[in-house]
Amino acid sequence: MGTTLVGAATGAVVTAAVVLLVLVLVFVLFRDRWGGRSAAGRATTDRPPDAAILSAVRAAESELRATVVVQEPERVELRVPVSWRSWGERVVVAAERPSGPGGWTEVTVDSSSRLRTTLLDWGRNRSNVDVVLRAASGGVPGRD
Repeated sequence: MGTTLVGAATGAVVTAAVVLLVLVLVFVLFRDRWGGRSAAGRATTDRPPDAAILSAVRAAESELRATVVVQEPERVELRVPVSWRSWGERVVVAAERPSGPGGWTEVTVDSSSRLRTTLLDWGRNRSNVDVVLRAASGGVPGRD
């Protein structure tokens, strides 16, 4: 009986190790496609910073169901609620007009998972960045 138990325990350990190895392999192979725990992007626009941020907030509220947590003149922090794909995200939008010639505004968006133990966000953060940048810039966003 003792050897049967040892054999069964060894088999369970080997099975667990194989499952873990497969999960790590899937994570490594699909991390870029399914996302990590954050995403960032930046775009330029000819809109003033306050108009770019207002457009970004409106898009986030309507498309992402986000709520404003912190609002400053050229920066806003949004909270995206929990969904079937994630435990929620924190989105920070900043817009500034660099000094010097040129009437353009640089908009940066950072989206990160609120749950620190998130390994894969199933592309949710990248999607958040794309939605907000597209609205803020009035066009197709550039990616980092």
